[in-house]
Amino acid sequence: MAKQLLEINKFQNGTVTTPDATDTPEQSASFSINLDCVNKDGVLQGAPINATKVIKNNDASTNAAPDIDKARVIKSLRSDGTVKEDVVYWEDDSKKINFISNVDKEDNSTRLNHDDNSAVFPAAGKSFHVNTPLVNVAMETHNKEVHMGLGEHNAPQWVGYTNHKGLRDSAKILVSEDAEVKYPSSLPYIHKMVLGSKISGGVNDSYFYGIEKGGTRIWKIDGSANTTTSGTRIAASTKGTFNNLQSIASDPATGRLYVLDNSNNGYIYEVSVDNLDEKDVTYTLPSTYPGAAGTSYSDIEFTSGGSGKIWLAAHYDSRTGAAPASSQFLWKIDYNASSSSPTLGSGLTNMMPRMQGGSNTTTGTWVQIDNETQEGYVEQSEVSPMATYIAETFPISLLKHPSDNDAIYWLARYPNTESDGEYVWKYRWLNRTAAEIQGGTSGDVALTNVDSITVIRTLCLHRIKHDHTAGTNNSGGDFVPLTSVYDPGDSAQNTNNFSAVNIDSIGIDNNGDNIYLTIGDKLERLTENLDITWTGNQTSGDRNVHYLVAALYANGPSVSTTYNVTPTGQSARTGVKIHFGYVPSTGADGTSDYVAANDNIVLLRQTSTAGFDKIGQDFSANATQTFFKDHSVLGLVPTYHSSDTGELLDGYSYFYKATMIYDGYQETPLSREAFVQLDHTDTKNNIITITINDYTAIPKRASAIKIYRAESQSATATIPTSFYRLVKVIPFSRAWSASGVSYSFVFDDNGIKGASFEAESGLAETLESTLPRYSLSTQLNNQHYIAKCWHDGYVDDASSYVFVSKVGKFDVFDWLVDFIKLPTVPTALTSFAGRVYAFDELNTYRMRGSAGGQGLYIEDVFEGVGCLNDDAVVSTDFGLFFADNNNIYQHNGRSAEPIGEAIVRGDSTYSWQNRDTSYYTRAMYDAKRRSVYFTFKSGNNYYAWAWNIPRKRWDMLSFGDTEGTLEPKGSYLLNDTSINVGTGTSVVSFLGQTGDNFTDATCDTTNNDATITVDSTTNIKAGMYVYGTGIPTDATVLSITNATTFELSANATASNTNTTLTFSKKRLWTWVSKDLTMGNDTQQKAMKEILLNSRIKANFTTNSAKPSAGSQVANTLKNGTFRKAINTKATNLKIRLDANAAGDELGAVGVLFRLNRIPS
Repeated sequence: MAKQLLEINKFQNGTVTTPDATDTPEQSASFSINLDCVNKDGVLQGAPINATKVIKNNDASTNAAPDIDKARVIKSLRSDGTVKEDVVYWEDDSKKINFISNVDKEDNSTRLNHDDNSAVFPAAGKSFHVNTPLVNVAMETHNKEVHMGLGEHNAPQWVGYTNHKGLRDSAKILVSEDAEVKYPSSLPYIHKMVLGSKISGGVNDSYFYGIEKGGTRIWKIDGSANTTTSGTRIAASTKGTFNNLQSIASDPATGRLYVLDNSNNGYIYEVSVDNLDEKDVTYTLPSTYPGAAGTSYSDIEFTSGGSGKIWLAAHYDSRTGAAPASSQFLWKIDYNASSSSPTLGSGLTNMMPRMQGGSNTTTGTWVQIDNETQEGYVEQSEVSPMATYIAETFPISLLKHPSDNDAIYWLARYPNTESDGEYVWKYRWLNRTAAEIQGGTSGDVALTNVDSITVIRTLCLHRIKHDHTAGTNNSGGDFVPLTSVYDPGDSAQNTNNFSAVNIDSIGIDNNGDNIYLTIGDKLERLTENLDITWTGNQTSGDRNVHYLVAALYANGPSVSTTYNVTPTGQSARTGVKIHFGYVPSTGADGTSDYVAANDNIVLLRQTSTAGFDKIGQDFSANATQTFFKDHSVLGLVPTYHSSDTGELLDGYSYFYKATMIYDGYQETPLSREAFVQLDHTDTKNNIITITINDYTAIPKRASAIKIYRAESQSATATIPTSFYRLVKVIPFSRAWSASGVSYSFVFDDNGIKGASFEAESGLAETLESTLPRYSLSTQLNNQHYIAKCWHDGYVDDASSYVFVSKVGKFDVFDWLVDFIKLPTVPTALTSFAGRVYAFDELNTYRMRGSAGGQGLYIEDVFEGVGCLNDDAVVSTDFGLFFADNNNIYQHNGRSAEPIGEAIVRGDSTYSWQNRDTSYYTRAMYDAKRRSVYFTFKSGNNYYAWAWNIPRKRWDMLSFGDTEGTLEPKGSYLLNDTSINVGTGTSVVSFLGQTGDNFTDATCDTTNNDATITVDSTTNIKAGMYVYGTGIPTDATVLSITNATTFELSANATASNTNTTLTFSKKRLWTWVSKDLTMGNDTQQKAMKEILLNSRIKANFTTNSAKPSAGSQVANTLKNGTFRKAINTKATNLKIRLDANAAGDELGAVGVLFRLNRIPS
């Protein structure tokens, strides 16, 4: 039969990896890599190489190595009218935010954490909580700022440029701070406070020191009897000295402070009261966390016994749990006086009490009693050890007794006792040996027997001596005294109805007479003294039975009260969460000797206006507290005008509150405190004097203060009967009067009523905390949508909520109204075609709502179609593209079409369902090439599947210019449409080189040297392939040294002067055909030759295996084509074509064959 020709000359179908290769078009590839389907249709050619982006370090002395995991661009105008582009990015390994200036210029001003911005971004970046995974990081650009959600453990962040003048600052300054628009204070909420020093000789410091939970500073506070300065801020460490403070402790004998910083793996820093910015000693906590899963370090204390011990306690993240008996919650570190960075040897020393093991003759053993004989009495043999567990922990759980420096006291709770009331008792603590059972053996005396040797212990205060040994897996060790605090709820009533007690803090007065607990807005006093002489097993007397509440198995404290404070001239404050604070000094100031005032304790407000209050040390039940100090930045005093009159009415009471405007348009909630004027006289105007106590406490983003007024017709009113209405807007750019750090502004209030606060802000007067923490975000119609949220104290579980901001106000959320609850916790959130889309791993939820956020509802659910993560989805003008584990999809606004069918299966290495799922996939849109890229990992190498939207075809690209381990991480788009992708140590513009090959005839090479000199390196870029005499095969430009020198990726093999080298901006490529059967799947053919229209590499197989790379075809034309001989009989043929050099192209490939006769 005559020879026939099969010709492939369009190559328009891309790559198809599906198993049924014989059913796929002949124009498609079964495998290809680094083909460019955009530049020329119907031609095999290499995709452009990447362009390396040069970013300098903070002082431009060297090149930086940014590790970008997620990024957004801020655009602003320079004074010359050009667009300035800066990048904000998240670095996941170190949990930091970083800032790259002027990425559009790519010169010496393109710097990572530029020195000019060092007050905002240190050279090493801004650190955040170690438990902030990449999936919990959200970024959204709006105006000239980036709004960032950082998951459960960090406040949302705002990074950008101001658009207004401040009290002292000009406009357009770079700011990075908490995103929430909140009313500022001179002190934050102080989580815990400690005394600096008791002695004046040598240390000369009896101030108190406190930290904000999650804060970055130590605050120095006057705790003296001075009526003017007591309770006020004296000084503070520099903002950012620390990263994520959780607790503070002190050694008052030496003036040493210790702070627990939970950044990275955790640190304990020793700081002297003389210099709060200097970390004298750093204890680096173990890289492997030793505590139970679901816990983290929460509290520290210091005791001086045994040459000094630093105590460290852990806390359940959810407050309660059931970690195994072997779990660790309490450790010690030996104080080190000789090193500034001591090593912890084998790690932290476990200091847990016995949790398991022991015997029925070992006191301190947890036991269960099983009266198997059911004879009405209990025998020793029926008492056996059992394991218990820590059921509830508390954020501040360590107590240092003023008269016991040889031990720490640790507050923790065990599970409820369990019993059927007759035959079985569990979770009992052996206070004397089982051999000492009392109560006899006649009659129904089992409970008497049980009570004679065991006690119920739930909420306990443990005395842990400084040289305590815990035993293996908490199963042995020394006897630990367990003092019963009380038994919350019915925990001692033979039931397992466990309910969390939710203690927030513990404290003690200076004499050790009273121990205090705080729970939300409640303060509890324990009236029984802690017996510090009980240091070991008692074989007589109390026999290891001690209580802090007199009544046996009491279910609550002896005395408690609820927060209720009425500052002079203000309304009553209730519902304020508090912590135990400190016992103030009778000294005149913080430089006097500390002498404890034995009348009051100071309470630390945790909600409402930041500040302190007092209560008597021996307070009685339901006692009220005394207002002590507000730490609000703003003071307001209304006084009468001497003559001017207006709309204010005689005998009325007037209430003033303030808000602050951020960014020129976002308004905070009303101040919690109200400034009250009772029984107004006549109709005189009020003169309002506004005082800012410390201008440094004003956020950089704040642009104005707004004053509101409400009223009551009663001259003695404690609350207003009207809405708060606007009185005055006072921009910070106005003429405020300055005096040191204080600023004041005076104006007349003539009683005219403006718009209500709700009309001005869109918020209810009672709304607080307008920005939940979040992990996902998007924007639509000038509104900010956030999801996978946390809003502690307001919403118990907001993980499946989507909240929507007020229009144009990306940090203001009316979370009471503007939300929707999804059926599941989302993995991704985006917007497209006027709708918001939320995804989980298996479903897509399309939502719509009104402009104000109200009426937000789920419009449609697409089941079985999910999204991997928030970066695996990209919105384009052509549709919404996203990927889950099963497929890749295009959503047109009505339905989701699976577009990945051609590549999801088949190839065991590269198909979508066979990729390495541990890699965090990103989706990227290339507007210039109208292609969407989905990055993936196979083996150790990284790739991208490219979907060209107009041509509807898939092509596979290596992320690096060749197949390799260069990892694609976070990306950002610039105005020039370039896709800039982090690699972990650099940034490349993906497929960023443009243009064709070019030559340079001025090249000087030296044998065995990689340095090449040319007249100009202007057109030469890193990554380009280089060809010519003395250049090794596949060598590339490694780096540009200067204007006339570059480095090759391999040494030259010859020395030449003014030699001509060719530089290519294209990649080497590979194309492998499907199994070609020439339309006859079962008929054998005589395969003759492969015909090519350019000299590239070619190879083939006839067994369906993927061919290896061939050699370049011979430089011989036959009838206008280059040929590769086959000369074999086969039913099918698979062809592999490779570029011989970067820049090679192929327009057509043919197969010359002859059909064998059809068998009979």
